[in-house]
Amino acid sequence: MLFCNESENSIGIFDSGIGGMTVFKEMLKILPYENYIYVGDSKNSPYGDRTTDDIKNLSLKIVDFLVSKNCKMIIIACNTIAAAAFEDIKLKYDIPVIEVVSNSVNTALSCTKNNTISVVATPFTVSTNIFANKIRAINANIDIKQIPCKNLCPMIEEGWRSSEKHIPALKEYLSEIPNNCDTIILGCTHYPIIIEDIKKYFSGFIVDSAVETSKEAFSILNKSNILNSKNNTSSNIEFYTTGDINKFRQFTENILSTERIFIKKLSL
Repeated sequence: MLFCNESENSIGIFDSGIGGMTVFKEMLKILPYENYIYVGDSKNSPYGDRTTDDIKNLSLKIVDFLVSKNCKMIIIACNTIAAAAFEDIKLKYDIPVIEVVSNSVNTALSCTKNNTISVVATPFTVSTNIFANKIRAINANIDIKQIPCKNLCPMIEEGWRSSEKHIPALKEYLSEIPNNCDTIILGCTHYPIIIEDIKKYFSGFIVDSAVETSKEAFSILNKSNILNSKNNTSSNIEFYTTGDINKFRQFTENILSTERIFIKKLSL
């Protein structure tokens, strides 16, 4: 659906799969009357195993699609994409583009009491040092431990509890967190989906970027005077996936605690 009034145009949110739903869910709480288009590139997931060029090319195709739908804002709801393609996306398009990494960093720095922060993320995100660089740019005295979690994202995409190896894998990754660490960053938007299991093995502060990202989106839309003013109507929401529609629908309905979601197929 296209709108003549820019304020009524959709907010575009995209991820390599279902992880960005954690951001979308928070957006619905803070901005319930906005219109949304969500794209999950499940066919090409996990992005964490891809090259920078692959991630950039796939991401730009998705954003091209969202811009063609007249989106007024783009939210990169994926840390891996943010690390690989944020600057390219921001330079190419003349609309606000938000990424989740900076919000995670700011929250973690405000929460740690002993200047020790761990980051659990995809191997690609860890390899870019995006979290370490952003943290040290603000506070060079922070002790940082980055933990590449190769299997978590694929396990979540396939169905977290469908494998008997999900808890042993999680425990192995979290065992690398230093004993004195009081704050961890969930450096992949898939990870909040399993946050209750993470809490069983880490008792400190857990940073989920979704809330802070939603606050930033509100602030930018408000300052730009493009908040949807038709707050007496329900949102128009479109979901697209490049992968299996039925599997994507099942995950989406579970995460959003709703039923009868219509999913459209997108070819990149």
